[in-house]
Amino acid sequence: MLKVTIFSYLGTLCSATVIPTCKSFTETFDTLQPNPLGEVLPILNQVGTGTYKNLNYGTAVLTPFENSLLPPITPKSPNNTAVIGVGLTLIGGLPTGSVGITPQSTIKPAGTTKSFDLDSLYIACGLNAMNSLVGVRTACGVTITGKDINGNDLPSQTLEWGPDELVGSSMEYWKLDGIVKAKEVTIKITSSLSQTLTIVFLDNVKYCVRT
Repeated sequence: MLKVTIFSYLGTLCSATVIPTCKSFTETFDTLQPNPLGEVLPILNQVGTGTYKNLNYGTAVLTPFENSLLPPITPKSPNNTAVIGVGLTLIGGLPTGSVGITPQSTIKPAGTTKSFDLDSLYIACGLNAMNSLVGVRTACGVTITGKDINGNDLPSQTLEWGPDELVGSSMEYWKLDGIVKAKEVTIKITSSLSQTLTIVFLDNVKYCVRT
């Protein structure tokens, strides 16, 4: 009888232990609808919490390519991308301790999300502010940093992107390492010919969330 009681107690403990699962998503930005005035006032096209309402993309704005004449890059999945540039970075306010003006945006949990893992994304860079109708692609370096839910630094990693075509350059796949249980992830341009005029395009952001 004693053995049965002990095993029954252990079974109850095991069944009561819930391991949070991480639910996967891929944000393509393609179901989001741009504001017609967004080309003039990019703040009207902020991505916000995106398609799934579980991450906040900070100062990133939606950029459509459907009617582009000479697009600087080709979206990984047509027709929209998110864009990070210095204009919305300034509106959003620079992080404490920032030196100089660096185009950047910080992704944070939204809704019921407690933490998230950032698995991969596609990036490319260009000039010409937020206008996707006619643009110029440019080489750049993009760095990702972050903090986990305990306030510890996540692994910093950088990707150098270079255009492969005069127009419509391909976006580059970026597999990330160790961006897990994040409470915030910052994406910023850390090198380019004209850093303050450079923008970084994001597409097909693959991640998972814990609630």
